[in-house]
Amino acid sequence: MKKLMIFFLSVVMVLPAFAGGRSAGTGASGGTSRIGEKGSIPLAANKPVLTMFIPGMYADNLTSVDYRDNAFTKKIVDETGIQLQVTSTPGADAMERLNLMLNTGDYPDIIFSYYWDIDFDYYGRQGIFIPLDENELRTFPYIKRALDVYPAAMDKMVGTDGNIYGLPYIDVCNHCVQANGRTWYYMPWIRDNNRKVPETAAEFTEYLRFVKNNDLNGNGRRDEVGLAFSSGALPNVISFFAKSFMPYVGGYALDSSRRIIEEHRDDRFRAALAYMAELYKEDLIVEDSFSMTGEQLQALARQNDPTVAVLGDTWLNGVILYGTERLTDYFQLLPMKTAGGQRYGINNDPWSSIGVRYFITDKCKDPELAIALYDYFQRDDVLKSAYGPKGVFWDDPDPGALGADGKSAYWKWLVSFGVEPLNSHWGNGSPHVWLPEMRLGIQANDVDTAIKYLTTGDKSLKAAVQANPSYEATILWEYTAGEAKKIAIPDELFVPPAVMSTADNTRIGDIEAVLNPYKNQAWVEFITGVRDINNNAQWNAYLADLDRLGSKELVSIRQKYVK
Repeated sequence: MKKLMIFFLSVVMVLPAFAGGRSAGTGASGGTSRIGEKGSIPLAANKPVLTMFIPGMYADNLTSVDYRDNAFTKKIVDETGIQLQVTSTPGADAMERLNLMLNTGDYPDIIFSYYWDIDFDYYGRQGIFIPLDENELRTFPYIKRALDVYPAAMDKMVGTDGNIYGLPYIDVCNHCVQANGRTWYYMPWIRDNNRKVPETAAEFTEYLRFVKNNDLNGNGRRDEVGLAFSSGALPNVISFFAKSFMPYVGGYALDSSRRIIEEHRDDRFRAALAYMAELYKEDLIVEDSFSMTGEQLQALARQNDPTVAVLGDTWLNGVILYGTERLTDYFQLLPMKTAGGQRYGINNDPWSSIGVRYFITDKCKDPELAIALYDYFQRDDVLKSAYGPKGVFWDDPDPGALGADGKSAYWKWLVSFGVEPLNSHWGNGSPHVWLPEMRLGIQANDVDTAIKYLTTGDKSLKAAVQANPSYEATILWEYTAGEAKKIAIPDELFVPPAVMSTADNTRIGDIEAVLNPYKNQAWVEFITGVRDINNNAQWNAYLADLDRLGSKELVSIRQKYVK
């Protein structure tokens, strides 16, 4: 591990082992006790060491996971006695750093990729990620709870060789599932100009023209722009527009006979690209969006004067700074109605909340300890404290209080997510399995005001909603429980996850490594006019390229696993 400790800024935390708990046998670390009700960490007199890498965790109010700086890191170490050497990176170079680690062999005991999927099957077969036994996993109380509550997690955890190579990350929230094609419009420009929210492609075009041709922010300059997004959000923007023409699920869908169809061949998908090409030609899409980094989009969207009419990134809070007035000024925009008057939802597949993200590598000398650390993260108070300390970020709910879903509250937020004290938390960057009641059971305060602001944009209510720690949870529930739920694309259209043979999995990986970048590039070229989307010969050439690069073969392989 010497090279890793030089390459990354590591945090070494040494504290006495926690002495409480009940006897539960001797673990691989040499310990003879467990924390009992406080978790299930095997303890050792020799202060066990674990190294851990979490790519992309750093953000505006999370710049250190050092024991000396970070309240949640301190909680982990104080309660478990583990010397945890944990490293992270900003999101911009997260995957580059992770790939470098895996390809050079300089990786730690544990890798937790909370935001990005990793081909764990490949790294498992390479011997980098070690196999885990289901029966052993179920001896840990919180892991057992997770697998009992979410049995579908096991379908995703098993590799092609029948081994389990990772543990789940499950964030059950309606707004996480309903996120495929989500965009955000700057509400004051609609409200203050007595306009209606666009519901058709024609209305959307006309509104973006209105933004472009008027000084809506009143600064004396024509610096207003229509649609802006970062290059990494291209699939989300494509999805938004495709859903305005068809029930687009993300590339591959099931028809009524449960046959897989390639949505990117559909004439309606072509029509969506053609519509985007029209917007781009009129300068209604920011030209730099196709190469813009997340940081560049933040700079554009966070200027003193508002300039962006529609933000195409899925997560608004990744673009607009938490705790600012502007965060409450952007509202969710649903895809437009089709020519036939239909409207399709922004939902992902029903399994999208379940990822496999926590991996133990062959560098780990004490896998049981690494599993037990994961189990500790699932303890209820630890799940909550990952977002900030009790009494600072959260507390027990008030007697009789209700969550946004109208059921008994599970906990109460004292401040809004994202404005908790600097480095008091790990946020979403902690390994976690949320139970449904945890996300939906955030105590809802002043719901009537929140909903009134959401439906009217009444500027006199802004101060109240900004001061309401549960405002975000309330409106996200309203978004997903209201119109979005009514128009959700049926689950039957989504291709279910499947455990494939090693040969099939490898072949699909080889095809996608070439096919996916080609599709993205071709779509950008059609939108920006490098290729003429209205030219049949050029469209047919694109379809032929899909065949040549293995698109039909990929569908044939996947079809074998659709039951």
